[in-house]
Amino acid sequence: MLPRNKAAFTLLECLCAMMFIGCLFLSLTTIVQQVEKTNSRLAGRAEKEWELFLRQLAYETKEAALTQVTQYNLYFSDPTIESREIVIRRYQADKIRKTTGSNKGHQLLLTGLKDARFSEEGEQVKVEVEFLSGEKFWTYCQFETAADH
Repeated sequence: MLPRNKAAFTLLECLCAMMFIGCLFLSLTTIVQQVEKTNSRLAGRAEKEWELFLRQLAYETKEAALTQVTQYNLYFSDPTIESREIVIRRYQADKIRKTTGSNKGHQLLLTGLKDARFSEEGEQVKVEVEFLSGEKFWTYCQFETAADH
């Protein structure tokens, strides 16, 4: 006869442990799939924001004339608004916003930036941005100047 005092796992305990480990792995794969979906959605977010920014920049400045370009600001004269000046500026290092010349009011145009710069190259303005995600975008814009009006 075998002694009954030996400690061992019963079949039921082994099955419960295996079921727990199986559920744990199933949960882990679900979490990994959700993270992958979220990352793929966020990857396209910066590009969509960039495209929206370019359209909004064109719309906001369609009646305006470019007067000055600095590393962090674009200045426009606009006869259709009361203050007669629009400024597109880098704001708090991670945003681009539109304000009036008297710095009243603001409208966020682009957020989530690591860096943003403007530069004048000939008759065009180069707009460069880098998002916090590391994605970089740039474009050349053609604006009417005050001399053209």
